[in-house]
Amino acid sequence: MATPSIEVQEPQSGHQRKGKSSIRAASGSSHHPSFGVTPPLLTLIRYSTFFVLYPTGIFSETGLVYVALPFMKGSDLYSLRMPNKINFGFDYYYVSLLALGLYIPDTSL
Repeated sequence: MATPSIEVQEPQSGHQRKGKSSIRAASGSSHHPSFGVTPPLLTLIRYSTFFVLYPTGIFSETGLVYVALPFMKGSDLYSLRMPNKINFGFDYYYVSLLALGLYIPDTSL
């Protein structure tokens, strides 16, 4: 079994994620039922930011997985090799490649 690694990094995509979530929270917080009437400009911002934020979210998520692929392959983290007691093998690297292959074509924008 692989031992966990203590390597922690703050990728550039993490900054995109933080900025994206703050934009989304600011435009969506005015739609809370306790506020009553929502200004039309905030409604426009709330629904039009989706077209910018959704693709950046997809590319930042897949970019993080792509950047981590060499580390996954070299470390065997979260992988289970055969032979073992339960006679089951799992390779996180190849599952991540499969997820990347299925994730991008599934986006419908």
